[in-house]
Amino acid sequence: MSDIGSIFSIFEKIASVPAVCGFARARAEVVADLVRGLADEIAFDALGSLVARRGDAKNIRVAVFVRLDDAGFMVKYVEQDGRIRLMPLGALDPGAIVGARVRFENGLCGVLLSGLPADEAKKPTMADLFVDTGLSSHGVEVGSTASFASETLLQGDVAMGPSVGSVATCAAAIRFLQTTCNSDAGVAVVFASQSEVGQRGAKAASFSLKAEYGVAIDISDASSALKTGAGPVLKWKDRSAVYCRDVLQRLEDAAHAEAVGLQHEILDRADTETAGGHLLAAGIPAAALGIPVRYRLTANEIANLSDAEQTARTLAAFAGGYMK
Repeated sequence: MSDIGSIFSIFEKIASVPAVCGFARARAEVVADLVRGLADEIAFDALGSLVARRGDAKNIRVAVFVRLDDAGFMVKYVEQDGRIRLMPLGALDPGAIVGARVRFENGLCGVLLSGLPADEAKKPTMADLFVDTGLSSHGVEVGSTASFASETLLQGDVAMGPSVGSVATCAAAIRFLQTTCNSDAGVAVVFASQSEVGQRGAKAASFSLKAEYGVAIDISDASSALKTGAGPVLKWKDRSAVYCRDVLQRLEDAAHAEAVGLQHEILDRADTETAGGHLLAAGIPAAALGIPVRYRLTANEIANLSDAEQTARTLAAFAGGYMK
């Protein structure tokens, strides 16, 4: 099987299991099956992150942090007529998700609709949205979670559907483990829980591992400046941190050695925090690679899996310099 074929297979298996932020154990079990045999130790920490270690567990040279879970919803209350009001688990834009289908834990599906009048020019907030299942009695209770119900599609190298970005980061991390499986040096990959609510899982794991170097595989918003299919994005700065210049340079050198085209991102606005920011907070020299994604945090994200494959190749070449 070719490299890109491998990442397709990995991606499909992970994407088949929804993983609402804070409730990702089922997906974590799928990931654990995929990395079994690629790691010497697989364990869940107290926050639900899956940590795969290989080599010298007491001397982790390189730690890689990726997103395990997805943005989703929790039921806030249910109205007497059966309408369901939600609170977001993640930085969802209410205006971008009106009309999306969602699926609750009990399997029931509904449509996200806006309660604003049709001629209202105001941008909706989450308080304006509700889910209509078409039923007055549906068994959905306060505290239940919901995920986008759209199907994930693969068209050539392109993946389209809900949470494509977070699934792609997991797939890239597994390809990294496959590529470096012959090394005995200490390496850890953290499939981090609660990524959409401030990288809680990544922060806890970074303090626990005390790695020498860290890299986050995160998501970058594709735009006029960043393109899907044009290679991974080297993040120089975002809201969480200004990244380590030495690690950035080594990542750039690794990409060049692998003939991988890098895009570059410097954010001067608020954005989703990356795991790398928490690594720096723990005192670890760190940086981040982003997989470019269109329509981030909607039911129809679009990513090119060649970007995830190239991210894994770049990271493997980078880590090779620390694994001797």
